Amino acid sequence: WIVARGDFSLSAGAGRGDLFAIFSAAMAACYLMTGARRKGALVPYLAVMYSFAGVVLVVVALLKKDALTPKSDADWLWYALLILGPTLIGHTLLNRAMKQLPSYAVNLSILVEPALTAVLAFMIFGEGITGNVWMGGALIVMALVVEFWPSPSAGPPFPVAGGEAA
Repeated sequence: WIVARGDFSLSAGAGRGDLFAIFSAAMAACYLMTGARRKGALVPYLAVMYSFAGVVLVVVALLKKDALTPKSDADWLWYALLILGPTLIGHTLLNRAMKQLPSYAVNLSILVEPALTAVLAFMIFGEGITGNVWMGGALIVMALVVEFWPSPSAGPPFPVAGGEAA
C-alpha cells in the first residue's frame, strides 16, 4: 500500500495497474507453490513452465493485437537481458531455492525485486524514485534484516536441506 498509494491519485489506469500487480502476485504464489511441490528434476519442470508462459504471452499479445517483435533492433538487447537475467537466472534460482529453503524465506526475498527494479530504472533510464518507493524499500530491507540476521542464541533462521546447520 505504501508504494502504490500515490498511483491512485495519478489516474484510474495507474490503479488498474496496481490491481494487475496484485493478480500477478497471486499467480506468482501459485507458481512458487507448484515449484516447491514439484517432483523430479528442475530443468524439465522449468522447460514446461517457461514454454507455458511463452504461449500465454503470445496469445495475450495476439488478442491485444500487440507486436510480437521489437520496434527497433536495439530492443533485442533489452529482450535478451530480460530473458537471461530475471527469467533464466532469477526464476531458476527461485525454483531451486524453493526445494532448499522454506517458502516464507524465498517469498520474503522476492520482495526485494520491486525495490531493486526502481534502483535499476533510476541508474539505467534516469527514472525518479518517489518517497513512497523509498519508504517501501526501507520496510522490505528491514523485514529481510529481521528475518535473516543471525541471533546469537538461536540456530539457523530456517532448517537447511539435509538437516545440517549452515
